[in-house]
Amino acid sequence: MKFKFSNTIIFYLIFFPIIGYFTFSNLDFGAELIALPLISTALFYKIFKNSSLKLPNYLKIYILFLFAIVFSKYIVNSNDINFDHHMREVLLFMGVFIILLFIENTQLKKENIIKIVLLIKALIILAFVVAVIQYFEPSFFLNEKLLEINAYSDIDNPQRRIQSIFTWVHNMNIMVFSLPILLNVILGWEYTETGKIHSYWLILIIGIICLLSQSRNFLILYLVVVLYYFYKTMAIKSFVYLVIILTVGFSILIIINFNFTNYFIDRIGSDTYLTRIEAYYAFLYTFQLKLFWGTGGDVGKELLDFYGRRTRIHNGFFAVPYYYGVIGAVMYFSFIVSIYKYMSCKYKKSDINVAMVTFLCIGLGNFAVDYYVLFDIGLFMTLLFTLYIYKNRINQIYEDA
Repeated sequence: MKFKFSNTIIFYLIFFPIIGYFTFSNLDFGAELIALPLISTALFYKIFKNSSLKLPNYLKIYILFLFAIVFSKYIVNSNDINFDHHMREVLLFMGVFIILLFIENTQLKKENIIKIVLLIKALIILAFVVAVIQYFEPSFFLNEKLLEINAYSDIDNPQRRIQSIFTWVHNMNIMVFSLPILLNVILGWEYTETGKIHSYWLILIIGIICLLSQSRNFLILYLVVVLYYFYKTMAIKSFVYLVIILTVGFSILIIINFNFTNYFIDRIGSDTYLTRIEAYYAFLYTFQLKLFWGTGGDVGKELLDFYGRRTRIHNGFFAVPYYYGVIGAVMYFSFIVSIYKYMSCKYKKSDINVAMVTFLCIGLGNFAVDYYVLFDIGLFMTLLFTLYIYKNRINQIYEDA
């Protein structure tokens, strides 16, 4: 499949938080649901051109996970087949499959990758600008259909979150995952191509977005990526750059009057982490009640009774077996292990492993989110860059031979 046919889809994958502004405003759903018809059209076109599709083993396992979701929702739990949150969730998971299949069957050249890198950087710059504006004007580019504006308007509130452009997607945790992983992809690409890191400014602005978001989870994933690459490029110059980044970053935060006390004492030191600990007890209490097929994606009455209020699992790894039972969980975690091994093995004999860092972020991040995250720009771009880097290295080996 030529890139000329694919560039619209690549653009969509990178900028879907922005596209979501238009779909939410006019159609009342996120841009993720456009993935299914848009990319399916591209794949049907490829088949029509008499070209076979590559279907790796991890996608075969993912198909089983899709069947488990549908069976749990509509057979075991007898939900009606309507265009409701159940159908949206099914379409979302089908969209993940279609996107991964599309990336597997898309051939990219170096000039295409360079364009994609520029698009990703443009997205990050846009996210930075919107985050800074939201710090002063909370309603700017905010999806008020999903959020209470009052909860985001008090600058002195340590629980205040700035979500930047990511209030227009189905799951705002995507920001927590996507930006650190996209940083990983860009730095990994630069290091693979040149043996050096060039985009230190990206580390700076994503760090500022991280602090403005007041998300502890975001901070952990950000530090994982930054420390990994500073370790890999360990030299006096790296430490000099680190000092410069910290100095400039804190100077910018001081200029915009960022409340350091709120973040480093009230937010990070707050006891809201206790809800994560509660999630363990809630899961152990409720999971066994629908052991094999789960609740089909709904928060059950027993979970409400456990807390005495409407609540959530608050742990992505627990959410899978709770919603889709042991069978769904086996399929899901088998998929995660399979796709990780598939990507990670392509970095053998390489100084870095972009896939390892991505899945480390996914693994750590899912311990603290409300719902497991699969539809993620970072994951998609990791696969895309991994396949390109691997193919480029193989071609180099043949040329040297």
